[in-house]
Amino acid sequence: MAAALPSEEKQVEEILEKKPDHKPAMNAKTFAEEELFNVLKSGSELTKVRSAKKKYTRTYNVSDDLKFLQYSGSAKFFSDVDSGIPIENIQEIRSGIQTDTFNKANKKNIYAEEQCFSILHGNNEKSLDLCAESADLRNKWIKGLQFLTRKAKADAQKKQEQRWIRSFYELADKNHDGWISFKEVMRLLDKMNVQMPKQDVLTMYKQASGDKDERYDFGLSYQEFVSFYYLLTKRPEILDIFNKYTDGEAVMTAQQLLKFYTVAQKQTNLDEEACEGVIAAHEPEQELKDRNVLSLKGFRHLLMCDTEMLSNPKHKTIYQDMNQPLNQYWIASSHNTYLSRDQLKGPSKVECYINALKKGCRCVELDCWDGDKFEPVIYHGYTLTSKILFRDAISAISDYAFEATPYPLILSLENHCSIDQQKVMAHHLKTLLGDQLYMEQIPGEAETFPSPEDLKNKILIKGKRLPAEVENMDDGEISEDDEAAECENDEVKEEVKKNKSEQERNQWFTKKLSFKKGKKIKVAKELSDMVNYCKAVHFHDFEHSRNSYKFYEMSSFGESKADKLVEEQTTEFNNHNRIFLSRIYPGGLRTDSSNYNPVPMWNAGCQIVALNYQTGDEEMNINLGRFSDNGGSGFVLKPEYMRSSAKFHPDGPFQDDMTRKLKIKIISGAMLPKANKDKEIIDPYVKIKVNGASADTREFKTNFVEDNGLNPMWNEEFTFSVGMPDLAIVRFCVYDHDQMSGDEFIGQYTLPFNSMQQGYRHVALYSKDNDSLFPSVLLVHVELI
Repeated sequence: MAAALPSEEKQVEEILEKKPDHKPAMNAKTFAEEELFNVLKSGSELTKVRSAKKKYTRTYNVSDDLKFLQYSGSAKFFSDVDSGIPIENIQEIRSGIQTDTFNKANKKNIYAEEQCFSILHGNNEKSLDLCAESADLRNKWIKGLQFLTRKAKADAQKKQEQRWIRSFYELADKNHDGWISFKEVMRLLDKMNVQMPKQDVLTMYKQASGDKDERYDFGLSYQEFVSFYYLLTKRPEILDIFNKYTDGEAVMTAQQLLKFYTVAQKQTNLDEEACEGVIAAHEPEQELKDRNVLSLKGFRHLLMCDTEMLSNPKHKTIYQDMNQPLNQYWIASSHNTYLSRDQLKGPSKVECYINALKKGCRCVELDCWDGDKFEPVIYHGYTLTSKILFRDAISAISDYAFEATPYPLILSLENHCSIDQQKVMAHHLKTLLGDQLYMEQIPGEAETFPSPEDLKNKILIKGKRLPAEVENMDDGEISEDDEAAECENDEVKEEVKKNKSEQERNQWFTKKLSFKKGKKIKVAKELSDMVNYCKAVHFHDFEHSRNSYKFYEMSSFGESKADKLVEEQTTEFNNHNRIFLSRIYPGGLRTDSSNYNPVPMWNAGCQIVALNYQTGDEEMNINLGRFSDNGGSGFVLKPEYMRSSAKFHPDGPFQDDMTRKLKIKIISGAMLPKANKDKEIIDPYVKIKVNGASADTREFKTNFVEDNGLNPMWNEEFTFSVGMPDLAIVRFCVYDHDQMSGDEFIGQYTLPFNSMQQGYRHVALYSKDNDSLFPSVLLVHVELI
């Protein structure tokens, strides 16, 4: 039991009592760090590489407080004259020539690999590409910045934990007197989803207060409450791991930490010196840090840091080749982006575009209709959804298009406007998007798409384009072919009947009589001219597309049509997508804005698989999990065999060298929330589901643990094989077992199979809407065998 274990503070005291009476002189490691920091603070002349022709010599230095990277030698000073790049915003330090900027600039081999390095920083990971005058100076900068970024991230993690403890303290202190009574602690435990015998809680309470009887009735101070929190949340399973690699000693040396990384975590890219840097970043006790040893508390902090979580930190950076043609990627895509709720009468909001773009979405939809005062509007036609101005949506898109990722954004226009208002649309697109709008026409010799790298910071328009024979006219007619056809479905009509008054139904059906599938619509030349690589055309069959369409002519498929093609012609569909772009959208019956499973569509090579981003469901979790890969760029490169093989089928046959056998152990959970704050303590269990090729799709479930949301222990192991790991998405889900009213969702985490790290890993839990449930986690052990 937690109360029976000695406190981490007491362990630290015992360790420190064993140290020599005199303060040791600065050791070689500390001296080397100081020397590195002095180099970085003093500054060095480095060459900033922008392109083959653009390079600048600047003096770079780290601020005296070691929190900012700065430079001098230019009228510009990063984006903030007073600060520079915050060290905590640095995502990765890459040695050598490993960015697109460097690769393009070094085609003539003018830069020495051993003198170059790149700093990736910010949410969309801009690269600062630098060349030092020597390999030695380059190595000092890399080593120094790696240490500082590791420490900055560890400090941020500690501050987050401190804020969490403070929030519990303030929640418990009902009378705001600054002391936490035993009664207040007992009330707090229920809110923390904790149930344990009162005597055990009292033992911890007294231990936290120093066993002073006179303090028991008075209460715990904040610092004593912190001690109580650590006693309460002590995790014996982490102590077991710690003891395994320290041979039962109270501290872990750098050599033992290296063994832990090599044997348990299957990481071979560290040496003993790097482990000393890890200790310096994560050990909270300065005297232990000076001795290059890690306490249990420091080890626990380490296991909770970003690099030790289940998801590979490299996959949180843009690591894939971004120079392949656009159609070779899966592209994060949204359906009816403007809607915040259902498809029939929910509100439309500009904010929905902002939210989708912040999540890395790279294709948003705009349903455009004539509005009052010659201003086009966006709404779901023939329904009671509210309207927003086209102009306001484009303005928001201009502001947020590249906040999360610099890679191209596609605006999917469903155009129902008159010629005059189409011209207004074209005006808004041109004036509000400016240079962001990609207006270049396709070169006559082009046989495939440009790459995401080629189209960086550009916005493409998907829509109708006038045929060549009428392009010199002011406008022309094209067959209409869009999602409005879904409204012809009898079941959709029934849904409308249930959700509208008699007058509204009559109005809706009157309008619908004017819509006929395949009718001609007029397209303004100004709008038509903005369409280039995403020209919308009607799909007949795969042979027709292959024989009649150019690579830049793309079709949209309703969910039911796509399902049929995936089921009956998977290989042909993938071959189609090796040439063209395909967009999939939800069926008309999904008036509640629910989502379909995107995995079969991705498995058939479909790139733009559009989902309802406003709905937090399993399918959206899978979508966000897929696009958490490759730095959240919104573009994930399809596997090579999908891009090159004309015989690919997701059901196999599987190659032996592709199949991965996975052993995963669900060890424990920590700080799990209640599904409903008014409910009793939860009985949690974990479900693991693999979504991928049909043969790989499966799920496993642990037993439930009664009345324990604080630290449930499962220690259950599952072993299975995955034939096509590149296609597989793994979802961890925690539920509260309830035999009476049905099991309730607690939290989830979803990621690509290939993003999982081996070893002891924490799994951070998120809500269905993908909001963090910090500090709720699972502890798992992953092994590829």
